[in-house]
Amino acid sequence: MNLSTFELLCEASRLSFGDTERADFMQSLDAMVELASVVKQYDCVYDNTAGVPRTSLSNLREDTATPSYPPEKLLENAEALFDCYVIPKIME
Repeated sequence: MNLSTFELLCEASRLSFGDTERADFMQSLDAMVELASVVKQYDCVYDNTAGVPRTSLSNLREDTATPSYPPEKLLENAEALFDCYVIPKIME
């Protein structure tokens, strides 16, 4: 990268550098541009399903509701208020 291109980039991005900072930053910027040109040569296609195990629908269990706890027991500490239940706050 030449100095005039670097000056234009600095002006566009509103950056200012001292003489020693300018040389270091130009060198770093050249390395980044070179890396980007190397990466650009490779054909990289992103596959979001790669590495994800596939499961067919026939291998899934059937979703069936089973009673776990009687609702009356769950609601015994709740207050009935206007035909609805109010659960007391137990955590701050």
